[in-house]
Amino acid sequence: MTDLKSTILNRIDEVFAQYNQLLPDNQIDPDSITVIFDLKGTTAGKAHWGKRRLNLNLILATNNLPEFLARTVPHEIAHLYQTKIYPLSEPHGKEWKRIMRLGGYAPVRCHNYDTTGLAAYKHTYVCNCPKRVHMLSTVRHNKVASGYASYICKFCHTRIKEKK
Repeated sequence: MTDLKSTILNRIDEVFAQYNQLLPDNQIDPDSITVIFDLKGTTAGKAHWGKRRLNLNLILATNNLPEFLARTVPHEIAHLYQTKIYPLSEPHGKEWKRIMRLGGYAPVRCHNYDTTGLAAYKHTYVCNCPKRVHMLSTVRHNKVASGYASYICKFCHTRIKEKK
């Protein structure tokens, strides 16, 4: 596991060096960013500029290392630069896409890693899209059931509802 973490940390340093060269007026010291391997489930990574932190999913990294290094690491680091340079921008908006392209990376929002067995998506929800189904985890389902949260389909922009 230590070798895997070292490999990922080395890749993080490489991507920071690349972007620091491309964005000399907006450099980020990689030593100022804490990297934590604590994500579970289907989320590959999360970037938090305000907390100066990257959270990564070690299980997804283990099962998809070449793609994780090539796509997820630059994806999350691009978020740090995006939020530093454009603090009011959308997470996967034109500014993030511009930074991804600047680094030579495809601005792809979601990964396509095999996540079978990583999260228990047991609850079926539907929206107004024909034949579209949304699977929610028990945590998200309970938030909806308690009225604490609601979720919107990113395609038809309607609130999803539990399938009866």
